[in-house]
Formats: sequence, C-alpha cells, structure tokens
Amino acid sequence: ADAAAADAAAADAAAAEGALAALAVEAAEEQEDPVQKMDDLLFRSTMHALATRLKPTDLPVLTSTFYSQYILPSRPAGTTIDLKHTSYKKLSTFLEDLQARGVLVIKETGKVRTSPLRYQEFSPAGRNEHRRVQPQPR
Repeated sequence: ADAAAADAAAADAAAAEGALAALAVEAAEEQEDPVQKMDDLLFRSTMHALATRLKPTDLPVLTSTFYSQYILPSRPAGTTIDLKHTSYKKLSTFLEDLQARGVLVIKETGKVRTSPLRYQEFSPAGRNEHRRVQPQPR
C-alpha cells in the first residue's frame, strides 16, 4: 500500500511539473514582443482599412489622411496604435514597406494609390473578431 501511495505521489508531482511547464510556455507566448504586437496591429488595421473602408473612388488620398481617417478607425475596439512604438517609427517608413510588398503605391506628392488588383486581394479575415472603433465626436 505504501508503494502504491508513493507511486501516486510521484505521478502527482510529475503532473504538477508538467502543468507548471505548460503554464510557463503559455506565459512566455503571452509576453510577445510589444514592438511586434504593435507592428501586427498596424498591419492588420491597414489591411482591414484597405479591404473595408477605402473605396477606389477615394483614391488618391494623402498619406496623413489615409492614416487618420482609414487606418486608425479600422483598429480593433479597445486598442491604440502608436507609430513610435512600432519597428517603423514613422508612417512614411511603414508605407514604404507596404509599397515594397506591393500592397499600395505612394506617389511623390505624398498620396496613396492602390491598384484595383491589390485592393481586391486583401479581404478581412475574421470580420467578426475585428470590430472597428467608433468615431469619437469632435
């Protein structure tokens, strides 16, 4: 009986160690790099804006207008985007990266243009999960 109790105690200890290890892995995954999280939020919000808010008739649009009236309102409710906390640091750097990826085209005049093909390629994944922020009254 004592051997069975010792075996049960050892099994419980091993299970507890396994549970602690799983919790440590989960906690490490939750502590994702804040810069990467902000980059992901900025990118997702931009793709959501391109797919749902920006119409071809709105183009071309000033880059500052694109950011303030399309990207920011397209972020999930309860979130904020701070460009200084991204790896890009500036809007122009982020938009240049999107241009290099072929997502949009920036003209020398500082206006955003997208081609109809690129505009159609990005559809929002999980529309129900990505709720837009309601505009704040001025």
